[in-house]
Amino acid sequence: MHTIQFNANHSLGVIGRIILILAAIVAAAVYLREPILQFYLEDTLTEVGLAINGAIVGLFALGLLVLFWQLFKLNREERALAQFFKNIQSNASRPLAGLESNRIIADRYLSMETLYRKHMPIDHGALAAILVARESGRFSFPRFINNILILTGVFGTIVSLSIALSGASEILNAEADLSGMNTVVHGMSTALSTTVTAIVCFLIFGYAYIKSSDAQTRLIATVEAVTLESLMPRFHISAESVNAEVTQLVQALQEVVKQINDNQQRAHMVEQQIEKSFQGHDARMAAISSHIRSLENLLKQGFRLHPSE
Repeated sequence: MHTIQFNANHSLGVIGRIILILAAIVAAAVYLREPILQFYLEDTLTEVGLAINGAIVGLFALGLLVLFWQLFKLNREERALAQFFKNIQSNASRPLAGLESNRIIADRYLSMETLYRKHMPIDHGALAAILVARESGRFSFPRFINNILILTGVFGTIVSLSIALSGASEILNAEADLSGMNTVVHGMSTALSTTVTAIVCFLIFGYAYIKSSDAQTRLIATVEAVTLESLMPRFHISAESVNAEVTQLVQALQEVVKQINDNQQRAHMVEQQIEKSFQGHDARMAAISSHIRSLENLLKQGFRLHPSE
């Protein structure tokens, strides 16, 4: 491959970088655990903040698990592509040796081979569009999480501001005391905490999602490059190739006609030999008949028989 530098473990590298980022954030959270606990647990009058923050973290974790699973699947495709490279370099007659039929590169090879055997033109653009359409659903759920993750923070902010407004209404009530101030503080604190949680999770997940999408795009681009550089020359049907095949067919027909002419000449020679053999046989039979008649006459003369007897 000259178009793209291929690494069979690129997806695993993406997983490693994401884990390193998570480990760094966890280490920072452990180091700053006291201010973080105060930030999330201080002035907590209700469980709304914990519930919303828990939902945000839960969506974040679920999205990361799906991303990791898809990246592992991409790694299997990358290793299959590397095996395909190895096969076409060492054993071009069996490029799919050791590959599962459901791998992307194996499916592309079998599709092109089927079209070639049916003498149908191979449209590389159509094959690429089909692959992109099929692979676009691989990251649909992580894309959904990436789109709504920041909205969960907005939702938490709205709910928290509603709590704060409820406390403010208590303060403005002439018959109430200043106990509603605690509700206002709780609502503002909850709004801030949910916003911070959503922003942090969105930034980390957004990075993971972009890198995963880049890994998928890189895999698809490599498959298309392999198709263009290795498979299209193998299965390409052009006017020149058709003319070459017709020329080979004409040459083969000429060889067949030549063999037929040679066989006819040999058959004619055999026929002539058979005819000569029959002529020689007739001559020998005539000579034998003449000898028999001579012998018959001698026997009649020896026994003094009448010639008519």
